Amino acid sequence: MLYIVMSLTIISVFPPLFSQTSKDRISNTSTNLTVTTVTNMEGDWPSNNNIIPILRKNRINDLRHFFISSNKVNELVTQTNCLVIEHNTTLEVSIPDGVITLDKLIYALFRHKYDGQLRVVHRDSIVQTPIVEYNPSLQTVISVDPGDIVIILGHD
Repeated sequence: MLYIVMSLTIISVFPPLFSQTSKDRISNTSTNLTVTTVTNMEGDWPSNNNIIPILRKNRINDLRHFFISSNKVNELVTQTNCLVIEHNTTLEVSIPDGVITLDKLIYALFRHKYDGQLRVVHRDSIVQTPIVEYNPSLQTVISVDPGDIVIILGHD
């Protein structure tokens, strides 16, 4: 498995989110996160995408395994990183304190609040912000732990 990565310090991103060059996205901030762009996830995506029968008939140990391989989850947990996915871009973001709220993670990436839908896949749950109304206070109560997957969805 080959990973080509590029490490950055915190970035400032404006829509489209991850289209700027790495050099353009580096900014000075008090938030101490490291962002790594992952350019090859080959082998890290699960091969079985037919999850409905599995969800209906089996107990599930880790919901993240429906999105990425168990090896990748373990790697993220060991490195205290979470995975952030937006369209075809995947970032690994360090969580130096072991947990971060979704609003702080989003602010660190965007340098402003984000009003599109966000989804966080935890080991035992999937939480998402509403698509009907924008309520930024909900992002303050959603935690992101190492190994979690944050999916950034677009605006309506």
